[in-house]
Amino acid sequence: MPSRIPSYRLHKASRQAVVVLNGKSHYLGLWNSPESRVEYDRLVAEWLTDDRRKRLRGVEARRVPSDVTVNELLLAFLDYYETNYRTEDGRATRHLGNLKDSLRFVQSLYGSTLAREFGPLALRTVRDEMIQTGLCRRTINDRVNRIRRCFRWATSVEILRVEVVQALETVEPLMPGRSGARESLGVKPVPIADVEAVLPHLAPAVAAMVEVQLRSGCRAGEVVLMRGAELDMMNPVWTYRPRQHKNSWRGRDRVILIGPRAQKIIKGFLKPTSDIYLFSPRECVEAFHAERAAKRGTKRTPSELARVRKQCPRRPAGERYTSNTYRQAIVRACVRMGIAPWSPLQLRHTAATAVRKEYGVEGAQLILGHQPGRLRDDG
Repeated sequence: MPSRIPSYRLHKASRQAVVVLNGKSHYLGLWNSPESRVEYDRLVAEWLTDDRRKRLRGVEARRVPSDVTVNELLLAFLDYYETNYRTEDGRATRHLGNLKDSLRFVQSLYGSTLAREFGPLALRTVRDEMIQTGLCRRTINDRVNRIRRCFRWATSVEILRVEVVQALETVEPLMPGRSGARESLGVKPVPIADVEAVLPHLAPAVAAMVEVQLRSGCRAGEVVLMRGAELDMMNPVWTYRPRQHKNSWRGRDRVILIGPRAQKIIKGFLKPTSDIYLFSPRECVEAFHAERAAKRGTKRTPSELARVRKQCPRRPAGERYTSNTYRQAIVRACVRMGIAPWSPLQLRHTAATAVRKEYGVEGAQLILGHQPGRLRDDG
């Protein structure tokens, strides 16, 4: 830890709160106000995090494994992962969230423990905690494997000795019916009636993505990234080759077939510039405000006319949806309608079921982009 925490002080000339971090003064707002206290806590927390990372880099350079705590090890691993595992556009891969969900159990139970003392019994304790939270067996096994990956990385950079990882490898995975963990019910196709009931209550872009996914069998992460530049519209059946997809890191190509009904939907969202995302939450927000203004029955007051919208809002609408925001929009509409919530992954299963009935297993594999002989879909 640093020798002391920088103090919250009063800048007398301006009557503002100030904190000095690494020789630089940060003004926090009105002295002793709740907002300045929140800003102080945020800046100090970021400063402490950066300080810990610098210290751990020094530990890694000195190769002193006996001094590294589990918290420091997890922080270094996430720092490495965020730096090295990114998509072509610079975004962190979606697996970062999965890693954080897995490692938070270790952090909460053993954060202050020396990393070299984290053994098989500790890993079993972490796994038992996951069982108590209600996670299903397969999810628990996946998260335990991610924890082991973290410790394997520490061995590869000589922060830990290999004996620590070898001991963790002795913990066997949970077996069906023998662990106390619940079994997953699997992903089931969503009834078409439920989809049609929710469509009118979704934003136009979200409704379009639902219909395109239902008719093409693509993944949620593929439909939210759709751009005109990746569509080949020269033939009666269009092809969509997403620049980024689940198996792009393996060097595999992904070709999604777009039939006439999906083409009709996509045409309404094509942009003059082909490199812009077709389905934009920013455009949905702007269209919502324009429609509400057009339906307004009273004149705007002088104060409303003088009001200027924030140039940099705290949570601006993005240029495209993510898989999570896409799913959340669907779930919220289902809740409003009193329908059992369903997810975009279920749409993919619905499309696969329809294709399989019509064209058999091989047709379903072609549409879903599976390798021959692989029937189970994990999204």
